[in-house]
Amino acid sequence: MNIASIDIGSNSVILLIAKLNGPENKFEVLGNWYTTPRISSNLSKNSNFDTLSIERLKSILSGFLDISHEYKCEKIIACATQAFRKANNASDTVKSIKVDLGIEIKILTGKEEAFITYLGATSIFPSFEGSLIDIGGGSTEFTLGHGSEIIFSHSYDFGAVTIHDLFKAAPPIQQVKIESIKSYVCDYLKQNIPSKTFGKTHIAVAGTPTTLACMQLGIKDFDEKKIEGYKLSIEEINHLIQILSDMTPEKILDKYGKIVEGREDIILCGALILSSIMKFQEIQKIYVSTRGLRHGIIFNYIKSDACNTFLP
Repeated sequence: MNIASIDIGSNSVILLIAKLNGPENKFEVLGNWYTTPRISSNLSKNSNFDTLSIERLKSILSGFLDISHEYKCEKIIACATQAFRKANNASDTVKSIKVDLGIEIKILTGKEEAFITYLGATSIFPSFEGSLIDIGGGSTEFTLGHGSEIIFSHSYDFGAVTIHDLFKAAPPIQQVKIESIKSYVCDYLKQNIPSKTFGKTHIAVAGTPTTLACMQLGIKDFDEKKIEGYKLSIEEINHLIQILSDMTPEKILDKYGKIVEGREDIILCGALILSSIMKFQEIQKIYVSTRGLRHGIIFNYIKSDACNTFLP
């Protein structure tokens, strides 16, 4: 059985197609398709998805539907995150997509998003113990877990796009604004995160860490195999922050190529969030993983006995 999972984020929309094998439904990844339409554009101004953003999303989902049919997928599961949690017209948008395309979108709560991402990111660690950082466009999830047990989880109402919009932080930016962003993030963390590092394994998922790893390694065309498991140090991140803070988005795109396309104006903000969390938690190096919500959607489907409930 082939299955498709779609992760609809504030900045990116990603399709994963996998093949479920055997009675235990272990799955094999057949392909990933990445887009960065930034459906949250102008969301902070009017609290609604604008018409252009909705049409962009429908066009992408229509293309993903065609790919899913080509792979003969028997199930398509689409989940949306922070942008849909915030938009006043999210429900109407979901209904419109259901009518036009037949795709039913589940809007995850922050808690559900953190749990599903945890399932996907830690699936290759048989005895995981540590933290997971998921920096999205509209929110950031921090989770502490031991094996399949989540010990602490919190979804923060900021991400690379929201920080960019709030601080008008398209690079180049001055050091004083960098410090303001770090202080803003740390103020949130002081209220809603354990003050001590837990466990030995620390994972970062989503576009920010994978893009930073590519930049550090000099990779201009995204290749999961080349960056999966890369240990990104806080020194490397801070060095990239200093480089990015002096460049325009156009120069960033020219220097680093396709891997920053769609993120060239927000990658600095994502790096500042990651650096701030690592400093607060005293994490020196973090394991970069290309796995995340889209993988967790499939694991959740398997664990929930092939129904549409979300655990726990």
